[in-house]
Amino acid sequence: MRWTAYDATTGNQLWISDPNVYPWGSYINYAPIIANGVLYSGSFDGYVHAINITTGKELWQFYSGNAGAETPTGTYPFWSGPIIGGDVAFAATGQETPSQPLTLGQRVYAINDTTAKEIWSIPGYMSLKALADGYLVGYNGYDNQIYCFGMGPSRTTITAPNVGVTTATPITITGTVTDISAGSQQDAVAANFPNGLPCVSDASMSQFMEAVYMQQPMPTNVTGVPVTLSVTDSNGNHYNIGTTTTDASGTYSLTWTPIIHGNFTVTATFAGTQAYYGSSANTAFYASVAATPAPTASPLSMASIQTYIMAGVAAIIVVIIIIGAVIMLMLRKRS
Repeated sequence: MRWTAYDATTGNQLWISDPNVYPWGSYINYAPIIANGVLYSGSFDGYVHAINITTGKELWQFYSGNAGAETPTGTYPFWSGPIIGGDVAFAATGQETPSQPLTLGQRVYAINDTTAKEIWSIPGYMSLKALADGYLVGYNGYDNQIYCFGMGPSRTTITAPNVGVTTATPITITGTVTDISAGSQQDAVAANFPNGLPCVSDASMSQFMEAVYMQQPMPTNVTGVPVTLSVTDSNGNHYNIGTTTTDASGTYSLTWTPIIHGNFTVTATFAGTQAYYGSSANTAFYASVAATPAPTASPLSMASIQTYIMAGVAAIIVVIIIIGAVIMLMLRKRS
């Protein structure tokens, strides 16, 4: 249960690795691989081992977890891969000639080659076949489907009110960010997401993909992706008006009030994540100057009304007295 290295030119032995742990510690793997000066190999002990090919020193181990009585070994053996892409090692657990029914709990792992930490994992009795152009392809024995993992394209939409917009009234800008990769167009996925498959955060990715493609329960804590809203106003000035986050359905919204009148172009930008390429969308509207309301008279108080009534009565009395005085003068002149 040791690796031994020989010089391919001279045949001289270079090093012998430390022994592994019995009984399942054999380094035997169906497809060990050398990349970046490192020998990568899976084992029935449930570990992926990384060994420096110059010194024989083991650089790191990655453990798939205790299988209990689910597998004969008590571990989840690594049998497919590793496949190396950049600084990521991809490896899958299972066995080449498994018993039926297939054991539960097998997964595909993406492992950081520097830290030996899990980047992501997803269920699958997976035979990894190829890695090219940033896409990993494998066959899943659980559901007899071929899977392709990698970054996917996105689509951003945007809608803003196009009538009745003024510099005094807030408007709500809405839209969506959806996944438009080939898998999202398949009948089963399209039927389950008739409004489009939402883009979700990297933290939500594994569980969400399990629910979308592997008939697993939909997680209740799905989070969306950030969207930045910006405008170009009628003076040609371009500036951000805010950042928001999509919800579990892929929808976002932002409320904003135009600060000047004129034509506006508003842009929604999704910058992308480790799972999606970015996308953007534009729309336009005109904001008019808010109308100045006409001044309104203040309502009269009861005291003011009473004052006006008394003043009116007094004026009437004065008029009557004057008229009476005039009549008396006229009568005296006649007599």
